Amino acid sequence: MLPKIGPQDSFSFVMRSDAGRAWRAARREEVRQSGEYRLLRSALPGDRVEADRLIGLVVWRAEQG
Repeated sequence: MLPKIGPQDSFSFVMRSDAGRAWRAARREEVRQSGEYRLLRSALPGDRVEADRLIGLVVWRAEQG
């Protein structure tokens, strides 16, 4: 029996492709230009802000208009 491919596995599969990596890099750059990223950088001096964790916010905001 083959294992079921769930949303998390499909996301990982897509992110390993060239197109997925390019998409993620473009969104990461959008995150670094966002006000939320700058706010977190100023609120957490010395701590590393992970841009990838804010990608969902950038995508959601773009969909909202």
